[in-house]
Amino acid sequence: MLLLGVVIGVCGYLGGTHWYPDPETKDLANLAFWAMLAGGCLALYGAMRLVERALGRGLDRVFARLLRRRGGR
Repeated sequence: MLLLGVVIGVCGYLGGTHWYPDPETKDLANLAFWAMLAGGCLALYGAMRLVERALGRGLDRVFARLLRRRGGR
């Protein structure tokens, strides 16, 4: 997700800067802008999932150690 979002965002940015100066391709520039925005959101979502997964595993280990020390299951 993260890599896909970055690729979409970069392609949207490059397309927007390429098509923006020409008034005939303003619609393509607008589409490229929205692709860049969507790619950024997708990259942010992918990064949040990676962080959540990493923190989740770490917290699971910490709680498992705490429960073992206190005589839990």
